[in-house]
Amino acid sequence: MLEHFWTLATRYQINLFRLPSPIWHSPYCSFVNMNTWIVDPSGHKFKCVAEIGHDDALCGRVGEPLPGVERSRARSRELRVINRSGMDFAECRDCEYLPSCDAGCGFRASATRGSWANRCCEMHKGVVPHQIAYYYRYLRRAGEASRIETV
Repeated sequence: MLEHFWTLATRYQINLFRLPSPIWHSPYCSFVNMNTWIVDPSGHKFKCVAEIGHDDALCGRVGEPLPGVERSRARSRELRVINRSGMDFAECRDCEYLPSCDAGCGFRASATRGSWANRCCEMHKGVVPHQIAYYYRYLRRAGEASRIETV
């Protein structure tokens, strides 16, 4: 399925081959940044796009300060996302995907391993090798196997 998607993207000149950047420039999850949220149509703020609509994941409301206890809980939810780090896991410290993965998706870790405090490797280790192989075949077809452009 991914190969089909990448073929379509290539046909429409969508660049899917950007090289990974260090986590402090372009994190695996954009919501790990301090002032980044996903906002639903009602103005509810969430730190994770997968948690939209889950009241227990609410981090605030646009234009409405939360009362003390609720604000403290919301801040804890934000920090759960922001403070995740692959450096906290021995398995991640020597992993070749650490700079772009940084312990993977917290939501998936919670869904598959019971907690945001766990790592989740499936997205990077399951997709990136196939993406690299596809890119290599793409370059060979284009006759540019010896020239890889950094984007």
